[in-house]
This record gives sequence, structure tokens and C-alpha cells, in this order.
Amino acid sequence: MEIDDELYVSINSRNDIRTLLTNIQKESYVIKVWQKTDLGRILTIVRIDSIDFTTGEILLKPLDMKNAKMLEPDIPIYFYAARRKVIFKAVVSKRAKGRFLISSPEEVKVEEMRRTPRKQYGYRSYQTLAFATVDKFSFEIPDAQIIDASEHGIGMLIRMNDKSKIHKGLKIKILSSTLPGQEGVLAIIRNITTATNFLTGDKHLRVGVEFVEE
Repeated sequence: MEIDDELYVSINSRNDIRTLLTNIQKESYVIKVWQKTDLGRILTIVRIDSIDFTTGEILLKPLDMKNAKMLEPDIPIYFYAARRKVIFKAVVSKRAKGRFLISSPEEVKVEEMRRTPRKQYGYRSYQTLAFATVDKFSFEIPDAQIIDASEHGIGMLIRMNDKSKIHKGLKIKILSSTLPGQEGVLAIIRNITTATNFLTGDKHLRVGVEFVEE
């Protein structure tokens, strides 16, 4: 399966991962599971049977118990759930009665949902902007990298060490931008996630903002 990494957001928060997996379990979403072994690629279809976040284990039940292919312990397995295109990686810790016990993932990739068409610039983007926080601190971030934009907002990458300067719901003012018509525009930060640049491996904060009126 080909995946455009630039359209996915990495989720590292345990609470966010717990909520996401719990919703997948409650709504009985079908999950494709595959594993690369010395004998080739193993593919099977499962649902989440139970989740124990105390031990960090997830029990998977194949849809077809009789014909399900057995996954090998201690070899990474990959998951694809159709619910908003969720992808994650884990390890089989135990097999019992046709079911698989796996470790809880440390990272989940989720496809971003778009309400309106956006121009995708991606991690190779040369589009940048500078903005200041509209609060008592008035922090300035002069070198945010624009990775997508629409008439309603933008997505951008900033350095991890700027994390303490921003939060969800914070109002910002765009000071300058390589995109036309954005200078002086106000916006609200709607989401903040950790993003990995799959071209370099570097981690950044991915910040989504929505334009607002004065």
C-alpha cells in the first residue's frame, strides 16, 4: 500500500492514542494487519477485541478464525484502519486460540481531514511566514515553514523548542509571509501535533491555524 506521508499527522500522546483506538474498537472498524517474514508477507483482517491500557496490550480477533494466517511473535506488524486512514506499528507478544496479543503503539499516523481544498506544499516547501503571539508575552516566531494553505487557514512547521510559546486556542498575528494577502492577518491555533519530516527524519511541531476577523 502506497502512503503519502505528507498527508499524515503523527500522534504521540498516550491519551490521544487511547481515545483513537477505543473509538476504533467501539465502532468495530475492520483493520488490515500485515507482517514481513522470511517466508514472505503475511496479511490478515482483524478487529480489536479488547484493550488493556494498564498493561499496554491489545487483543486482536481475526474476522475469519478458521482461515486466519498466524502472525509471528517479536516481528513488527503494521496496521491500516479505514477510519480516517489510521496507520500504526506494533509487535505480537502472544498468540492464543487464534487471537493475537500486541503491544500498544507508541505512535499512530492519522490522515488529516480537510473541510475545504488545500494547496499542498509539503516538506520541500520554500513558503515561509513570521508570526507573533497575541498575548501578554508577544513571542515572535520568524521562520515557520508553510506546508499547506487554504482560504480558511494554513498548516505550518515550527521548531520543537518553540513548543512552550504556543498552545491550542492562542491567537496569532502574521507579520510577513511569502504567500500573498496574509500579512497582518489574525488566526487561531486549532491543533498542534508532532510531525516527522520523512525526507530528513527531523521532528517538528505541526501547527494548524484558522483565519479569524479582527
